[in-house]
Amino acid sequence: MGGGEIEEPTVIYRDTSARNIVFRDQLRRQQKKLKETDCDGDDCDDMSRSSPTFSVSPMDSNPTSPLLIPMSSAERSPSSRDKVTISTLPMLDLNHNGQFQPLLDFDMERDAGSLTEEERAVVRLFNEQKAVVKTIKRADVGDFLGRLKSEAGLEPKSFRTSVSLLPPGCKKMKCFGSVNQYSTGVVFALPEYCDDAYGKDVDATSVEDDDVVSSRTWCWPSGYAAKTEFNIDDYGNLINGRFEAQVKLSKLRALNESYVNETDYVVGGRLIKGGLSEVPYNEMYVRVGGDTRAKSSYKTGIHLPIAMFCRSVSYKEIVALLRSRARFCSNLGEQLENIPLFFINPEKGLKVFTTELQEKFYKVMANELNPFQNLQIKHKTMMGSTSKIHLDQKHDELLELSKIRSKLTYEECASIAGGFGATDDSVAKLFMDALHDNTNSDSTCNISRLQNVVNEGLVAAVRSSDFHTSRQLLILYSLVASRNLPTREAEDDCEGHNVVSKTVDGINGIKISESATSSPIDGNHLTSPLIVERDTIANVSTVELSSEEEKYLAQSSPLRRPPPPPLDTDRLRYATNSDGLLAVLGAAEVLKCLQDGSAKKRVEETVESIEEWISNGEQSISFRLTSWYGQRVAQGDLKIASEEMTSIGAFIGTKAISNRKAFSERLAKAIDATNFNSIRFLKAIHSIITSMHSPCLRLELLQYILGLDNRYSVAHIERSVELAATCINISLDDNEV
Repeated sequence: MGGGEIEEPTVIYRDTSARNIVFRDQLRRQQKKLKETDCDGDDCDDMSRSSPTFSVSPMDSNPTSPLLIPMSSAERSPSSRDKVTISTLPMLDLNHNGQFQPLLDFDMERDAGSLTEEERAVVRLFNEQKAVVKTIKRADVGDFLGRLKSEAGLEPKSFRTSVSLLPPGCKKMKCFGSVNQYSTGVVFALPEYCDDAYGKDVDATSVEDDDVVSSRTWCWPSGYAAKTEFNIDDYGNLINGRFEAQVKLSKLRALNESYVNETDYVVGGRLIKGGLSEVPYNEMYVRVGGDTRAKSSYKTGIHLPIAMFCRSVSYKEIVALLRSRARFCSNLGEQLENIPLFFINPEKGLKVFTTELQEKFYKVMANELNPFQNLQIKHKTMMGSTSKIHLDQKHDELLELSKIRSKLTYEECASIAGGFGATDDSVAKLFMDALHDNTNSDSTCNISRLQNVVNEGLVAAVRSSDFHTSRQLLILYSLVASRNLPTREAEDDCEGHNVVSKTVDGINGIKISESATSSPIDGNHLTSPLIVERDTIANVSTVELSSEEEKYLAQSSPLRRPPPPPLDTDRLRYATNSDGLLAVLGAAEVLKCLQDGSAKKRVEETVESIEEWISNGEQSISFRLTSWYGQRVAQGDLKIASEEMTSIGAFIGTKAISNRKAFSERLAKAIDATNFNSIRFLKAIHSIITSMHSPCLRLELLQYILGLDNRYSVAHIERSVELAATCINISLDDNEV
């Protein structure tokens, strides 16, 4: 390789004028001629700065003798502002492989006072060997939950599965499976037997052993590989010597006691002198689940998990534990929402992941930890590559922020939501609280604070490259902000926006229902803003209005609302090349163009420039060929995201003229049919996009109209327009949601 420096990747924005795009070649050659005639040696730069700039009149098709007319500053060649270096966001201090040291430093005796009653109960069961653990392979969690989850109107499910009974304090014995594949697990409580319940002459231990045998609960000691999945016949009987190798539950407990209290002990039927640093897992084959209204028993089931645990204190595994808890709660019910969390390790023993430690961990997640998605499903939840099963899992793993909201700032909660994912309700509640936080303002509607909070969430979403959480944040922002913007005839001022005070069911006046998150034009209802492969624009599901009717309603109806206040996402667009994130951030830019009126001005300018080009192109083939050459050069110089290189055949014939004429006519129709604050304009743009086959100049002009850069292909623009339409639909629909 040569010794030259590698050029930094750049984004070259569209020209600041549609004329610069349409008549690019004439302008470039005119400026080149001015330089050649007016610049002399070192004085060139000074002269170019002081001399006026001119553009070529497209009416003159002879490129060698251009008619020069003064050019406005907006029509000059791209300035340095238009060329932006793509640079990723700075990395945070911690990555997913780091360790959360406070959990390792937990001391059971010193920190016992910080435990809840539920945590103390689980610790007691572990110390008395009345709790069993089951590690679950990452890929098998869905199947495990499906077997536990009861169907509506049916009896709760129960099934037999393999678990391990750990020694007191959970020390010395390792759990089943590798930490990488079986990083988290669940804890079940065994039925409790008390001597007082059976009289002086009856031993509760003997009663329990008898119940274990009669219920066909099987136990094998440490070091014996029962492999029940391969050693049970079609009738549910043990084969290949597994029945004979069983031991009583009381024997299992006695062996566990020896592992932590004695130097020499038996493992796998052999006496180990001096012991081992870690002993292999033992195995119980027990029925879990069952009717929670009945008493727990070995025969009917030992009910649902009472706790969950991780086997590593790395940030990756602790986040996986939090996501697993959310998934279990989503599938098995809210009774597991506050289920205790633990860290279990053969060397460190049992550590309690207390509420106080969880709050510290969330602080680290928000401020110091580089956010990341679930790596097991990330490749199946990308834009354009999705699986319903994996999207459902992603939704089930969304974290609930309501429990920690009081311990974190709005921005910290938004960072967690954007980087790691949070439930729709908790994010909507967060946005509502931020909007109505008047701590530092006399107003009851703090739009600027809400925008800052949303931007923090989008920054985290860009860091984790998460299309779905960024989309969720934009939709919920539109929903929350639009419900607190003024109607057309409202009078109360709120930082430039009026407050609409309504009493409806839901979260602080917002109830996220199907109607709120439905696709704006095709009428399909979404169960959540997150769980969709893409937004769609197909057929209008409501009654079509004529352009005159729409304009009348826009002017007269007191219930029409403007789009939500625009978000400034320029820096974030410079920081990513992710297709999904570009689509979401592009939608934010589209909404911004609609809100500030720039889209309307650009459309009008574009129509005028194209009509001017058509007028000249119809008169001269040399003009068309010159235009073709300029387009080809621009595609190479500007790295335009065109579908393919411009074909000369379209310019020799009249195909280029007919394509651009149709494009211009449809844009002109869009101007006449909309006030640019409704879905009608976006629908018109979407219709234009989907009808184009191999656009070049037309793609550049669409990028210019919508304020997007040269990386936005037809597919990107289509996605951005579709998502913007979803947000506009939420903004304009005045029904309570």
